[in-house]
Amino acid sequence: NHIIDNNNNYIALHARMELEMMNHVCGKYMERNLTRLFQRVESFIEKEQNNDDDIGGVFVAVSRAGIEINEGRWYENVKSYADENLKTFNRVVGDTNNHNGEGLLVNKKKVVTVFECGEKLMNTYYADNPQAFDHGSLLQSVINFYIATSSKIFIGVRGSSYSTDIWTTRYHQGKGDFNYEYTTDGILQLVENG
Repeated sequence: NHIIDNNNNYIALHARMELEMMNHVCGKYMERNLTRLFQRVESFIEKEQNNDDDIGGVFVAVSRAGIEINEGRWYENVKSYADENLKTFNRVVGDTNNHNGEGLLVNKKKVVTVFECGEKLMNTYYADNPQAFDHGSLLQSVINFYIATSSKIFIGVRGSSYSTDIWTTRYHQGKGDFNYEYTTDGILQLVENG
């Protein structure tokens, strides 16, 4: 992706909007509405960005398949969020029919591209290489982890072992000052820095 360059001027967002996460006990710490979360990211970019160091994009580490579930107990428990979240995700990021997303609007004028990678990349790879062994979601997760640890800023969610591992890795990379968490109250800098 052209957004991931040598400057790594992108934000990585661990948006745990998969239905299993929204039903998990640690989901109580997070914003469950993706529209509000993206609005908070827009505000965060406006506040954090300076002219010399523009944010080039927002990478969303999420399982599209986990968002697209539309039946069963998990879906029924969070249906009020799930349907809107999928529509928002497709509108902002793009959909599975290769329609580009709208991105995020910063300062009411600049569009910041929002992209997904791991799952989309591996689905393309497996389609092009049907003889390849399918490692399930493991490789998707590893790709997303690498992209998140390489980002300028990481925004995760408390209670997620995946976010905690990224915060910790980034702390040991010297990037702890750019670790944030999203909560129901907004996006906050991580006090422990990893």
